[in-house]
Amino acid sequence: MKTVRTINLALVLFFMLSFLAPSPAYAKSAAENIQPAKVKLATLTVDNRTGGTLYIQMTGANYYNFSTSKAGKTTFTDIKPGKYTITLTTSACPGSVVLKNRQLKNRFNIKPVACNKRR
Repeated sequence: MKTVRTINLALVLFFMLSFLAPSPAYAKSAAENIQPAKVKLATLTVDNRTGGTLYIQMTGANYYNFSTSKAGKTTFTDIKPGKYTITLTTSACPGSVVLKNRQLKNRFNIKPVACNKRR
């Protein structure tokens, strides 16, 4: 009987002390905690006064091709910010306009684009 009591006391002490021992911690891996940075995308606004379709090619931080046949202002969205060379051509007149090393941040406006009148 004395042996049973000693074993019971030992078990009780063991369980009481096991609560005081540090328990293993489970954490998420670093990959689970990483969230992609949210990049604020830029917009490009053009004012087409050519009377034809305006083509916009952008090379630099990324590559984009846009076009608009609408007269007046058109805004293109979801452009990655950065430095670009912007080439403008139109179906209404020959030639092109090249804007080199233009920094696009939030909003970028291109002055009205029109064909030169021949005299």
